[in-house]
Amino acid sequence: DKLFQIAPNPTTGLVQMDFAENSIKEYKVYDATGRVLIQQKVSYTNYETVDLSHLANGTYFIEVLSDEQNSIKRIVLSK
Repeated sequence: DKLFQIAPNPTTGLVQMDFAENSIKEYKVYDATGRVLIQQKVSYTNYETVDLSHLANGTYFIEVLSDEQNSIKRIVLSK
């Protein structure tokens, strides 16, 4: 999937998302049960940093929504 990349993965808290296009509108972070933990609008930029350090260790999913498509990536938080 080329819509966005995340690093580092696994992470200790801060995650850099690099977007392949400027049409990203928002991102969401979900837990393993599908509950939305973070929902943030994005101002049509090429990157965004998200802070997961307040969450418990575990596996999460980051969904990026653009004008034309959505994409989800798995991330592991290990502090």
